[in-house]
Parts: sequence; structure tokens; C-alpha cells
Amino acid sequence: MDVPPSDSTTVRPERRRVTYADMDRWSNALAARLHDDVAGECIVAILLPPGAEVYAAQLAVLKAGAAYTCIDPAFPDARARWILEDSGAVALITNAAGIARARRAAWTIPLLEAGSVPSDPADAALPVRPEWLTPSTLAYLIYTSGTTGQPKGVAVEHRSIANLVASDLDEFRLTPGDRVGQSSSTSYDSSIEELWLAFAAGATAVVIDDETARMGPDVISWLRRERVTVLCPPPTLLRATGC
Repeated sequence: MDVPPSDSTTVRPERRRVTYADMDRWSNALAARLHDDVAGECIVAILLPPGAEVYAAQLAVLKAGAAYTCIDPAFPDARARWILEDSGAVALITNAAGIARARRAAWTIPLLEAGSVPSDPADAALPVRPEWLTPSTLAYLIYTSGTTGQPKGVAVEHRSIANLVASDLDEFRLTPGDRVGQSSSTSYDSSIEELWLAFAAGATAVVIDDETARMGPDVISWLRRERVTVLCPPPTLLRATGC
């Protein structure tokens, strides 16, 4: 995985590289910390910017046997609060900035900091598979934009993700040598296709951060430098490239 640092203030930040082994240990440790909050099928909210932290959090929630809903950090407090309440989230995984925001906004929900890859192997043991998990168990809750009213939560099961990814693998024929561009916000459904397509093939997920997406036609040269081989861009990003 090739991602920009989440707290960078430079124009073109140095990219951070995270291996699958790192991601596995990280998500295992987070899943263990969710143990007291998850009992049966439930929702855990995630408030993190694009990058390794949010992907580790997604994996952790699934390993813990819960389903996740991602809240874009750019969402206003009122919308974030509404999603937390509407989803019935039992916990919120975030970073230091998110914890400060949650306390300032008086969100009454258990808070868990995503942290980083654990250095102690004892903190990264594979959690016991929850007995309630089946292909029809809820995997994530995605909210519509709410442009015609309040956002609506759409529940997606594990088997739906598996079917989508299997279809995409057959279409794109990815290998571990591929590099998949990840440009969608994790609060939108399209991010699932980008991320899990890379994960299922053992390929590299390359995050296209906001600064990169605003490069316009220069995105093409950036994609070449980053050796991105698969890209499923939203129409706005595609138009910005001039293609």
C-alpha cells in the first residue's frame, strides 16, 4: 500500500508504504481493542482521512465481527452526529484530531484511536472468528449524499462485496504486480471497489489524495510516475485530466 501521510502540510508529501503484514498486525490489534464494544452484528463508525489508518480500521471492524460506516472528516459536525445516531454506532475509530473534535462536539460514543502498527507481536494476534459471521452478515453501511433530504443508510452484506470483487478480478485480471489508484472517499461506495480489488489480488493500493486530485492534467504524469496500472476515476477526476 502506498499512501500519503495523513497529517502532512507539505505541498507534495512523501509517501508512506505499508505492507500487507503491517496491515494484518495493525488490524488485528485494533480488532482486539474493539472486543468490549462488539457483541453480535452492530455498527462501528470510522472518522479518518484517506490512508493506511482508515484501511486498517475497516479491516479491524470486519475481523471483530461488526460492520463499519465511514464518515468523511470534511463532513460538518451536524451530519457526522446524525450518521452516528442513525447508524446506532457502538464506537468511533478516529485519530487524535477526531477525538478532539468528538469531545468538542459532545458526541456521546466510545472513542478508539487508530494508532499505528504495533511493535509487539503479542499485541497483533489474530482474533478469534466471531461465531455469528456468515456471508449474509452486514459488512458496511454506506450513506447517500442526502441531496434530496436526509442521507439514507444502505446496508451491504459480506457476500455482496465478495461477488463484486470476484467479478472485477475476472474483468481486470489483476496480479500482485499491479498498482490500483484509490481516489474515492471511503464514505462512498466506489472506494470499496478500488480498495478490495487491490487487496483481493495482493496488489498495491495507491492513494490519490486531495492535493493530487487537484492537479488537473498533471494527474496523468503523476499516475505514470506512480506506475498506476488500474484506475476507476469518478467523472470529475477524469474530466480534470483532459482525457
